[in-house]
Amino acid sequence: MGALHIHHVNKLCGEDGWDLLCSRAQLDKEKETMYMQAIGKKIVERCDGLPMVIKAVGGVLRCCEPTCNEWENVCNSIFSVLPDDVHTLIRLSYVDLPSPLKRCFLYCSLFPPDFVIRRRYVTQQWASEGFIEPVETVPQGIRKLTHLRTLLFFENRNLNSNCHGLAHTFRRLTLLRVLDLHSSNVEHVPNALGNVVHLRYLNLLRTRAAGAAGNQFNASGWPLTELSSLSKLTSLQILRLERATWVDALESTLSQKVNLRELELCCVNEQYNQEFTIRDVFEVLCPAPCLVVLKLQSYFGQEYPSWIAESKLPNLQCLELHRCSCKRLPALSELPHLRSLVLIDLQNLDIMGSELRGRLDANKAAFPRLEKLDFSGLDILLSWIDLEDGDLPSLRSVRFVGCWKLKSVPSVIWSRTKLGNINIDECPDLRWLPHGSDSRTSPQQQRQRVPILMRILGR
Repeated sequence: MGALHIHHVNKLCGEDGWDLLCSRAQLDKEKETMYMQAIGKKIVERCDGLPMVIKAVGGVLRCCEPTCNEWENVCNSIFSVLPDDVHTLIRLSYVDLPSPLKRCFLYCSLFPPDFVIRRRYVTQQWASEGFIEPVETVPQGIRKLTHLRTLLFFENRNLNSNCHGLAHTFRRLTLLRVLDLHSSNVEHVPNALGNVVHLRYLNLLRTRAAGAAGNQFNASGWPLTELSSLSKLTSLQILRLERATWVDALESTLSQKVNLRELELCCVNEQYNQEFTIRDVFEVLCPAPCLVVLKLQSYFGQEYPSWIAESKLPNLQCLELHRCSCKRLPALSELPHLRSLVLIDLQNLDIMGSELRGRLDANKAAFPRLEKLDFSGLDILLSWIDLEDGDLPSLRSVRFVGCWKLKSVPSVIWSRTKLGNINIDECPDLRWLPHGSDSRTSPQQQRQRVPILMRILGR
């Protein structure tokens, strides 16, 4: 097949090339100096007017300080080793790396193809070779990476709040989206973190951080009002909610965080708050409908929040309830996209019945997309009733462990054609085992029989 017309693309003229370089390097042309313009046009000339080369060089310049010396150094370093062949453009990023990082990069070539390089392992190797030293300050080079989106300092015991340049770094990295400082010695987060308006993930677990975005920690914890301005959060864990008030929870504006996909709400000490108060707090912490994963831990209200329902969480896929004190579950079977249901240590749950169906239409299957069912430590649960033949059509995995008083579960569970994984342990009274298994067999015998039963059923 031949081309009807061939269009020959001309090289860029000097002025157009200069405009493209400024755009890629994000240089404010109004603030440029004559000397920088001279260096820039010299770079364009060396690029021979080729847009691809200009864009590549501009990308390198974007990570540098917009000063004459920096641009001149980049110009000299790149074109002193860059041949005329455009295909060597891939070397640009390597050429601009500091010498220690070049050695680290080349060291990775010793590993075979497709080898998974573990961070801790390879950094130990680098340190052994003398390529790197323990991080005690924020490297000057990080501040130049103004478009950096992920910064990880976790498990770094040498990093602390007095780390040289930490505050200055946050003032520069305004596009940062992920900041992980967990298990470091950071004691507080500088006020400059407030400049990082695009931040979506902040991990301060196992640190002594005493404040966030300038607010100091006190006996009541961090004010939930700090969450109101973080509109781009995608994952959020809130601890010690027994210390919160209804007003605090309301001002967190969780319902307006349309990017939030994962939410974990936790209590620690139920003696700190009254039962009716904690229910009010959780009730106003209703997330936006976009939520996919929800975990409630140590919630001690008598009823679950009313927003755990199809009308409020239509996209929920994973639900975990840990050590909650409610006696009845909400209408979980109505959730149209729920794929995983995990119940752990629900000490007051004794019966699972019609409340799970809620207002589900009679012609609709309960739990239409549920694939994983995991019950563990439900000490007083006696039975699960009120499931019909068409329910749980997508079930693949079942786990009942430590349900000491559980006597029966719906037979429909064992008839699901997609069921491929069954784990039953420490359920001595369970009578409805697959296809007439002896309910008095030991847990070890039960586990041994499951593969045989699966083969008999042809699964």
